[in-house]
Amino acid sequence: MIKPDHTVDVVLRWDHLVCDAALIVQTLARLEQVLGGAIAAELGAIRPQADARPVRAAGTRL
Repeated sequence: MIKPDHTVDVVLRWDHLVCDAALIVQTLARLEQVLGGAIAAELGAIRPQADARPVRAAGTRL
C-alpha cells in the first residue's frame, strides 16, 4: 500500500543459513531501482504529482 507520504513498507524475511545476506541487499537495491524508476514513471504518467519524490530504501547498505 502506498502511504500518503508516498512511501511503501517492504518486509523481507530470509533464513541466513539458506541465503547469503549479500543476495538480499542486491534484491532490495534492485527493488528500489524498479520502484523508483519504471513503476514511478508509470504512476506519474497516470496522475502527475508536483511533489513526487524518489523511492529510497531505508536501512540498506550498498
